[in-house]
Amino acid sequence: MRSLIPVLLLVCPLLPGQIVLKIGPEPFTTPVEGTQVTFIGTGTVKLFTPPGQKKMEVEIDSQIDLSGLQGAVPGIVQKKGNRNDDCGDIVRLHTVELRASADVFVAAHYERWSCAIGKNKIFEQNGDMMIGLALTVASAGRELAVNSTVKSFHADGVLGGLMQSSVVGPYLTDWLQAMIRDAVNPASLKASFPAGLSQYNPVFRSARFVDLGSGKLGAAIAATFSLDQEQAQKLMGNLKH
Repeated sequence: MRSLIPVLLLVCPLLPGQIVLKIGPEPFTTPVEGTQVTFIGTGTVKLFTPPGQKKMEVEIDSQIDLSGLQGAVPGIVQKKGNRNDDCGDIVRLHTVELRASADVFVAAHYERWSCAIGKNKIFEQNGDMMIGLALTVASAGRELAVNSTVKSFHADGVLGGLMQSSVVGPYLTDWLQAMIRDAVNPASLKASFPAGLSQYNPVFRSARFVDLGSGKLGAAIAATFSLDQEQAQKLMGNLKH
């Protein structure tokens, strides 16, 4: 994974001792089911010393473009969820979308075939479901979590059971939650900070999914940490190089 290198360094004399770094846009990659998925990070890093304080405060506001993950999700989910048993179950997840609203929509078609006396279709069904995802701060700001909620479910019978069990339900939610957590986990985010910041351990203050427009899903994440005088001097020295 490549580090995000500041494209522009702004020394903003808005307050004494305050500077602002603009980071990105810069791509970095994370492996997802054997495929390298590209993410794009942008944001700002503000460093300042509050009045009367000796410690330097660092505030990081970052935004990650998750459209690369959106593009990878359908093929991976379909590959794992589709079935084509010649004399049994056929499942086609014909529509899989990770939307800019952080909703996952899945529509499926199911057929049951028998080869007892020739090959015959016994019955078929259609169904769909919508799963909402939410990005939150966990473990007192040390981790990020992805929670899911089933917003709608339209399927019954055999297809309903399959969608709720192995084909779509727990598999899809657990897998997708894990993939997004990996994309925005603290280690990944720290690796995307400007040189000199990755050695520190920020506390996450807020995290949420955002609609970036044009159908793109993003994540907006804010984090902070404090530095003593020695750490601040070392960091400023690193940022100047």
